Amino acid sequence: QALQHLDMCYNQIYDRGGFALAEALKHNRTLQDLLLRTNQLGDAGVSALAESLQKNRTLQYLALDNNQISQLGVAALAKTLHKNRVMQQLSLDLNCMKDQGAAQLAQALTHNRSLLILRVCSNEIGEEGAVALADALRQNCSLQHLAASSNDFGQHGATALGSALRENRHLQVLDVRMNHIGDPGVIALAEALRTNQTLQQLSVGNNQIQRHGAEALAEVLKENRSLQSLDVRFNDLGDIGTTALTNALKENTTLQNLGVASTELGQFGRATVSELLEKRLLARNHCTNFAASRKTHRHQSQNCHIQ
Repeated sequence: QALQHLDMCYNQIYDRGGFALAEALKHNRTLQDLLLRTNQLGDAGVSALAESLQKNRTLQYLALDNNQISQLGVAALAKTLHKNRVMQQLSLDLNCMKDQGAAQLAQALTHNRSLLILRVCSNEIGEEGAVALADALRQNCSLQHLAASSNDFGQHGATALGSALRENRHLQVLDVRMNHIGDPGVIALAEALRTNQTLQQLSVGNNQIQRHGAEALAEVLKENRSLQSLDVRFNDLGDIGTTALTNALKENTTLQNLGVASTELGQFGRATVSELLEKRLLARNHCTNFAASRKTHRHQSQNCHIQ
């Protein structure tokens, strides 16, 4: 049987290995998944792979995380995305594309219609790169999942993403944890959810979000019927912010997962979460996992779990 999945992660094949694989891909007609995380491919090795994929018609998933790829290697991949019509998932976490590389990828996304999942976590992407990615989302790219945690989008970058989400009708998952977006950034994202009806998962954990950001999310949860998962963990929401979110769930019946662990939740906030879960359990005999506080409060009842 022909090889369809190849995992060569953590093998230190360097650029020479990248050259050899690139040559093989020019002739291969069966491989669908190629995983090359942590191999020190560098820009040269990745550029060779990218060139070979311009004509490849079978590879759907390429993982190049942690390979010392700068904007030079990303530029080669972006050029490939302009022509490649089969790749569905590209993972580039833990590289150093920075703003310039993000802008090159964003430009390619405006032309590509096959890529569904893009991961660019921990790539030193700042506000300019975030704005470029937002512009790509605004131009109706087909991307469904964007993971961009551990960058530096800031308030301006998050605001640009919020503006794009008002027009985008494809993105279902957005992960912008650890991006220093603060209350202004999350408020912009929350406002987008008033009109956006396609986003299903939003992760904004560890972003210096406080009470006002939580209250903005709470208000939109009363109206939004598409969001299924919201992660606001490791923010300083406090009792008031967390209580606002949980109270919003009295009106919202579509959210399935709410992550509020390590949000400085006090006794009153924990009591509010517990009361809400008990009511949902009695009403439907079913509820999903809610993380309320990993420190002091733990409650289990059939399918309910507060931690």
